Amino acid sequence: MRLSSNTTMLLKLIVIAAAALAQAGSTWANAVTPRDFGGKGDVVTLRDGAITAATPSFHSGSAAFTAADVGKAIVVTGAAERGVALVTKIKGFVSPKELTLEANASATVRDALTYYGTDDTKAIRSCVFEGTAKGGECIINDGVTFMVSNTTSIMSPFQAGHNPIPKGTIGGYGRIIFAPQEPFTAATNDRLFYISSQETRPMQIAGAIAIGATSFRAQDPSDAATLTMGDWLLVTERDPTVKDHVYADWMQVAGVEGTVIQTKKPFRTQFPNVRSWSGPPAYWGLSFRKVGPLTSNITIRDLTIIVPKRTRGPGAISTRDSMRTVISNVRCQNASGSCFFGYMDQGMIFRHNNINGALYPEFAAAVDAEISGNHFNEQGTALSLPGPPTAGGLEVDFGTAFTSITDNVIGPSHQVCIMLWPAVHDTIVKGNTCGVVTFGTGAACILARGGYRITATENTCMGGTGASRGIDFMDALIPNTPIYSNSNKIFNNRVQGFATPYACEGGRLRTDACDHRK
Repeated sequence: MRLSSNTTMLLKLIVIAAAALAQAGSTWANAVTPRDFGGKGDVVTLRDGAITAATPSFHSGSAAFTAADVGKAIVVTGAAERGVALVTKIKGFVSPKELTLEANASATVRDALTYYGTDDTKAIRSCVFEGTAKGGECIINDGVTFMVSNTTSIMSPFQAGHNPIPKGTIGGYGRIIFAPQEPFTAATNDRLFYISSQETRPMQIAGAIAIGATSFRAQDPSDAATLTMGDWLLVTERDPTVKDHVYADWMQVAGVEGTVIQTKKPFRTQFPNVRSWSGPPAYWGLSFRKVGPLTSNITIRDLTIIVPKRTRGPGAISTRDSMRTVISNVRCQNASGSCFFGYMDQGMIFRHNNINGALYPEFAAAVDAEISGNHFNEQGTALSLPGPPTAGGLEVDFGTAFTSITDNVIGPSHQVCIMLWPAVHDTIVKGNTCGVVTFGTGAACILARGGYRITATENTCMGGTGASRGIDFMDALIPNTPIYSNSNKIFNNRVQGFATPYACEGGRLRTDACDHRK
């Protein structure tokens, strides 16, 4: 059927209007940038930095320094002790090619990668607070490089005081150089973004909890009295030998009757309560803690984060007790630490990121996580770290459960490519590709200890050095409270270049199904 010109024009208008509506629907009502709060985003990158040990005189033949650069932060790769970056401030302007720094170099360097620029910590923090507080977005300006170099440089949405935080995004295609000024202080300047909720102290649970249970009992009536319907709880069992959780899950309160706490859904994880209770400061044993105010539905996407090498490696992104956090399409290089560390999160989505770190990215005591389509420590990219690998590929540990680890590409690793330890369960490990793993006393491609109901399939393991094992599932022989490898399924994997391709039938229970296909 041939359409009239009027009909054709009307259809075009409808299409244009629909596209405009779709674009409007995808744009945050409250979107701000660091420059809205005075951020400069004026980082300059030099590749010919030069400084002599025990002197503060810095020179660059390609630079165009001015007197306005005095007071800015500067990062000189390799100029501090043990080959780490010298992070200090510019004290004086000498010439367009020369500066005086506030600190002396500890090593002589030539042709050093150098960053310098205004410390935009306050502006970025204001952007994060303002954007996430109103369910909007902090956009790190596209194509702009910001410097975060301060003794109080952490960006944590909950610190804004707008609790609870139900939604918000930190995005944009800009770049952040994260080089905090020393001294390092935990949870103050030892990580860039910290997405976390608040929680109470652990409170003792009386008695084991079986799968399918819809209630549990608090040991102390006063602890139960702190709860009301709808509260979110973290239920964990902590082991004094492992020194962390070996069982963990999130539950929501349906009601409270005396010391009995009813849950909205049945438990899907057992909590055997075989570890003796110990109170502060460690809190070993079986307990619950109330999470709130709750930080949820925060997205970090599209950014590039560079963390220069330091004596103590600050982290890039850290999460704790968060719900439904999404980290996607982030590019990160951390020369001395981890690009990501998460602890006790629910519903984490970690997808399509490019991660290059000196330490494992770690997902600890997580539930319902999706770790998919990421690239870890690949060689030959713009953000690849120089030299041999210093860390494994991916660490999933401390009772993480109901999680999928799929279609990730992991470059050369040190010791283990994918580590599942201890007591990871009800988790799928599928379609991942692991490069060569190096370790003197025995490298492994996929290593699990005390895991149960794990499915490992369609993974590719490309070799290991020494007395290496390709896929290695065994018991977690924790003194007095061992956790046995149980009902795992290992099949249809491609394993080559290992001294022992498969070591996955040696658990005490011998219930693992292990297909030795090469």
